[in-house]
Amino acid sequence: FDKIAKKYDIIMLASLQLAMNSKGKLFLDGSELSMSKGMIEVLESLLLMRSVYSEELDKDNKKYYCHPFRLKKVNDKWIEEEYKPDTSAVWRMVFTEKCRTGANSSDNGIAYLLKYDGDHCIFREVAQCRPKHGEIR
Repeated sequence: FDKIAKKYDIIMLASLQLAMNSKGKLFLDGSELSMSKGMIEVLESLLLMRSVYSEELDKDNKKYYCHPFRLKKVNDKWIEEEYKPDTSAVWRMVFTEKCRTGANSSDNGIAYLLKYDGDHCIFREVAQCRPKHGEIR
């Protein structure tokens, strides 16, 4: 894929499966890739996505709450404005594991919350969040 992309100067996307032992893990990194770890070396960017657990959206659950927020510009400064997600919606969390031109989730602790409409295959970036390191079983 890398050779083809460079030869034709195109962007290539590849969907990879996360390892089954990553189920329940809250903060994803490249070690969760199933049988594809060698690909990380040639990638420009690596995004990892998982389902969001209801406990992560429950503000009263201090152990797992992911602290969703949106950035808002106030007086030429960006501030984090708390965001309250709809708990009846379906959510996905995206981690930037590798990005040659910016910060990674491992660097800044930030992931992205996407609202998912599976009937129409629509992902909407709604907010950012700070997921906990740990596992839900």
